[in-house]
Order: sequence, then structure tokens, then C-alpha cells
Amino acid sequence: MPYILQTTGLSKKIGNKTLVTDVDLHIPKGEIYAFLGPNGAVKTTVMKMIMNLWKPTSGTIEVFGEMLTPKFYDFLKRIGSIIEFPTFYDHMTGRENLQLHCEYMGYYNVILSILVYTLFSRMFDLMQPPAVKHSIAVV
Repeated sequence: MPYILQTTGLSKKIGNKTLVTDVDLHIPKGEIYAFLGPNGAVKTTVMKMIMNLWKPTSGTIEVFGEMLTPKFYDFLKRIGSIIEFPTFYDHMTGRENLQLHCEYMGYYNVILSILVYTLFSRMFDLMQPPAVKHSIAVV
């Protein structure tokens, strides 16, 4: 199965503080993947390494079948991410925001956007404490 993103043994250490240890991800082509969790759960650290903003202390990252190197940025033309501060319009519902973002990205399948919205709504409803207290990182 082809993977769009893979990490193996991904770790990050700053000084004597270990932030991330041995993260292995295998995300198949065509999948949507999100990191959800409380603040301090290293979502942002992993995302910054995947987006080549921070260099891992050890481990590997492969994006679109190519090994990420310190000077490899071509993949950024083919990937989007939201790290820390997603932008939503307060006067619109979650469904309307999702539909708007899908449309300006060229996705006009309303049924699909409603399905994705419903999936994420259910995921947020199941989380304790309320999701508004969580940061978010999405690939």
C-alpha cells in the first residue's frame, strides 16, 4: 500500500528535554489524518517536523515517497497544514465554514463536506474536556 506520509522513530530533543520519542506514522494515500489532543501532547512538535520547520533529532520522515531532508521543500506545493490557529468565520456555522474552505480549494462535493463535518463533529463531541480547550494540528 502506498503511503503519502511515513515517519519512523521520529524524535525531537531540545537541550536535555525530550519532546517526542519514536513516533511511527503510516498514512495511506487518500486518507485524512488529524492530531487531536490536549495542549502539551506534542501535536505541534510533530507537525512542525513533518512540515520541515523543525528538524528531528533522530528518525526519518518520508512525504510523497521522498525522504525529507533539511533542504527539501518541494512537497509543500502539494500539502496543506493548519498548525495552532485555524481560521474560521465566527458568523458562520461549522458546516458553512467547511463548505467555504472546500470550495476555495476546488472541492464542490457538498455531500462529502457534510460527511467530513459530521465525522469531525462526532470526534469533538466525544472528547473531554470540551474541544475548544484543545489545540489542533491537521495534515
